[in-house]
Amino acid sequence: MYDTQFVKHGELSCANGIAVDTTKARVLIADGDASRVNVYNMEGIFLFPMSSWEGTKPGKKARPQQVAVDPTGGSYFVTDGTAVVKEFHEDGSIKATFVTIAPSSAKPTSDSRVDQPVSMFRVRRPSTSEESKLEGLTVDMEGFLLVGDVSNMYISKHRTDEVHTHEGSIQVDIEPYDLAVTLQNDIVVSSYKSHRIQIINQHGTLLRSLRPSASDVPQCSPYGVTCDHAFLFVCNWATGKGRGIHCYSLSKFEYLGCIIQSDGCPRGLALIENGCKLVVSQIIAGLKVTVKVYRRR
Repeated sequence: MYDTQFVKHGELSCANGIAVDTTKARVLIADGDASRVNVYNMEGIFLFPMSSWEGTKPGKKARPQQVAVDPTGGSYFVTDGTAVVKEFHEDGSIKATFVTIAPSSAKPTSDSRVDQPVSMFRVRRPSTSEESKLEGLTVDMEGFLLVGDVSNMYISKHRTDEVHTHEGSIQVDIEPYDLAVTLQNDIVVSSYKSHRIQIINQHGTLLRSLRPSASDVPQCSPYGVTCDHAFLFVCNWATGKGRGIHCYSLSKFEYLGCIIQSDGCPRGLALIENGCKLVVSQIIAGLKVTVKVYRRR
């Protein structure tokens, strides 16, 4: 792989999640420190910011974490560590906010019980602003919005209609800091705090629990995740030679190695140009932020 600089130095303060709008040919990057989401074209030219981030406390702004694109067009969704999901128009203006629905009694499944039910998506009580911290965000293959609550350890499923109809929630046993879906519509859950990745199906069955690894890395910290038809790509925060983008086979869940070595902490990643390129954000020494594009060999 070779890399090119995607955005200019200084345009981002803290690059988190990345999403791609293939219809509009845009790349969206969440900037937590600047309390906004930057919108770029596919060549990395800055177009406009999405910024409407008053926090839960007076005078304190929230920090955008993850971004998702409505596949039917017209909306972008953002989580910022608060109890609400923000929806934006394509021009960057705020459209709506909504809360998720938490399961009240489902019990998570441990790693040792692979192929056992975690819990079905089910309608439960609304979560409260004191309880919820929403971060993980993606749209599944059927067009439903999936939202991860890292405080209550659940994923909530919503339609992307005007009222954000809730289709149910599922309990997980790792913090859903980032989410992705496979072409089979299985859900990939990533947690840097639990140092694990889990793959579950839409019925809540745990299919696989992965720990990104390298021989000389004692502890690994997976953050951003994305996948195509055959491979799972993972941002690994680990120190040493294991820091970078790790690749797994989705068919056999085999670890294929660290395909991109990083000199910083990789945070977000997304596939562009029909999967031919990877866009990767990272924070390096001195809190310098870079976003690079890597062409896959």
